[in-house]
Amino acid sequence: MTGALVEEFCSRLVRGRGRSPRTADSYRDDLEHFQRFGGADLLSADRDRVRAFVAWMHDQGQAAATLRRRVAGLRAFYRHQVLQGRMAVNPALSIVLPRWRRKAPDVLYKDAMRELLSRLPPATDFRSARDRALVELLYGGGLRVDEVRTLCLDRLNLHDRMARVVGKGNKVRFVPLTARSAEALEAWLPYREAFLKTVRGGASEGHLFVSRFGRGMTTRAFQQSLENIGKRAGFSQRLHPHLFRHSYATHLLQGGAGLRDVQELLGHASIATTQIYTHLTRDDLRIELAKHPLAPNAGPTSAPEDPQIAGKGDGPGRVRLARAGASRAPGKSPVRPAAGRPSNPDRSPHET
Repeated sequence: MTGALVEEFCSRLVRGRGRSPRTADSYRDDLEHFQRFGGADLLSADRDRVRAFVAWMHDQGQAAATLRRRVAGLRAFYRHQVLQGRMAVNPALSIVLPRWRRKAPDVLYKDAMRELLSRLPPATDFRSARDRALVELLYGGGLRVDEVRTLCLDRLNLHDRMARVVGKGNKVRFVPLTARSAEALEAWLPYREAFLKTVRGGASEGHLFVSRFGRGMTTRAFQQSLENIGKRAGFSQRLHPHLFRHSYATHLLQGGAGLRDVQELLGHASIATTQIYTHLTRDDLRIELAKHPLAPNAGPTSAPEDPQIAGKGDGPGRVRLARAGASRAPGKSPVRPAAGRPSNPDRSPHET
């Protein structure tokens, strides 16, 4: 009976409320953890059992974010049971949760992103064309990995440089693409078409990015592709899909884009989610303020360190990740650009 209730609830999340299958899987896992802890039917749970479950998770050393997510799953499940008339009250409704401070996202500084893009090989075969198109789209459009995974050819307009994206909750938004992104995608499509002619049945549902089996790529396949791209480019830090999304948002704000505009581009339901990217730009303002003649330790030679490609002792290609909230100490010289290549530190890679 309990298993059927859980499956009914998860099915309603996906079909009725537009949640992703991954969200439903997370809620299912949370409910299984709670049932194993209590050892009884889910419908017999009361507030004391939920509180004991939270205390047990805390004693196990689980992070506050994990506790909050699992209690959120319980609240959603029991809210559904109350609406269905199976329970009178929601036992997880009034549970006091530990405070959770959102971790600042990792981003690549602009020069580090330029370096990565410059190290991508030209589109001369299936893999190199797909790799370049993937990186340029992730950074040039700020898309989530699931949005890229489900992006099909009929939702892409390269002439107008626009993509019709289906985001969280099946919400549709139109995302403008950079000229570089459109160019990389145009270079990828002929290789995609030629490859699919060699695969029986072609690509499923017209996915933009396909695997070597001719099917749409999975989330894990995208993650592995980016990890391999970073290794081939000589980057010691792991590249992951959301790193490009974080960098996209941070660089737009640093370039003067409005917070509401960035919220719309990212598809955030709440502007509070977008505000986390303002931390890095605030730190940049503090660094600029340090140049004021009345600022402490100000001097004619003071300059903020811009850790893009790590310098002495780090070896070639080692990229420092900038945490959007970590300040950069003034008084150190910035990393010099490669010889023979002009550098404009205020220019975003989006403009190149």
